[in-house]
Amino acid sequence: MIHIRSKPTEDKREYPDFITSEERDKVINALLKGTVNSESVILEYEDVPELKISPYQYMTVIEGLKEGGYIKENGYSHEYFPKDKLHKLREIGGFHGELILFQSQLEQLYLSLKDYDRNNMDKFFKSINTKLETVTKTHEVFELFKKAATVFIGD
Repeated sequence: MIHIRSKPTEDKREYPDFITSEERDKVINALLKGTVNSESVILEYEDVPELKISPYQYMTVIEGLKEGGYIKENGYSHEYFPKDKLHKLREIGGFHGELILFQSQLEQLYLSLKDYDRNNMDKFFKSINTKLETVTKTHEVFELFKKAATVFIGD
């Protein structure tokens, strides 16, 4: 008997256009939870509870964590070894915590400005709002912060 493969069922779920810091933090939490009693964890897309990103976006997060030095991968498997850097990131609130800290620093800067400079800053942030929502790495956050400081405070 010849078995004919059927077409895989189409994924009808809707996924966001970009990966939020909250979704990245869900992956981080799953990685760390899986290594409480072990130095590594085998983690696949389906293992992360309440994940609202696509499997491709999940792999993008994993790749980013590897490139950022947060995890090490065992060959081409789904076995990951979290590094101390990942624990430190989670301790400060994960990627979402970094975003909140950045926003807080910007608010402090904003409050320290005069009315004229505040109006200019409002225009500036409206133009880069999308970038601020999708910032994922610490160095990107600080680069944006340095640009904003340069524009409104000077060199």
